[in-house]
Parts: sequence; structure tokens; C-alpha cells
Amino acid sequence: PVKAWVNFSGSNGSIRASAGVASVTRHGAGDYSINFASGVMGDANYASIAFASEIGSPPMCNISLVSQTSSACRVRARTEYYGTPTDPSIVNVTFMR
Repeated sequence: PVKAWVNFSGSNGSIRASAGVASVTRHGAGDYSINFASGVMGDANYASIAFASEIGSPPMCNISLVSQTSSACRVRARTEYYGTPTDPSIVNVTFMR
């Protein structure tokens, strides 16, 4: 079942809506840590689904998982064609266990 999910702005990491997520930290262009609320995951053995897009456009970048622990997950957004870091308008990530 879904344990946590988040919808946030790539430009600054501000959360629009979420469940089980305490905060999002933007480390730089396209580089984010998603911090879980205390005790939500239990361990690092979970699956995630992520996508990003510009408002009014189809998905324009790739989201990759960099690391995951029981307390946080780090993801990176890169442009589809050039692989350069990018800050999408919308980033959505769902975590299942």
C-alpha cells in the first residue's frame, strides 16, 4: 500500500500537498531530499514512483532515485534530451511498501 506521497515545486521544494512527508529539501537545480514524517517507513525497503512536468506540458524530464533510507529519499531531475539538472514546475513521488 501507499505509505507516503508528495507533490512539490521543483524551483524551491515547497510542498503543495502530501501525506507521510515532513519536508522537501532542495540542494541545487534538480536535486531534492524528501524527508519522511517520523516512523512512516520503518526501513529502507520500499518502492517509489516519480514523475515531473511543466504546468500545461507533457513530462519533460527524467527523475532518478539517488538514495533511500528509512527517513529520507533523494531524487534528481534531469532534462530528457541533454541530461542537465532542471527544476520542474511539478514533482510527484509516491512511496509504497
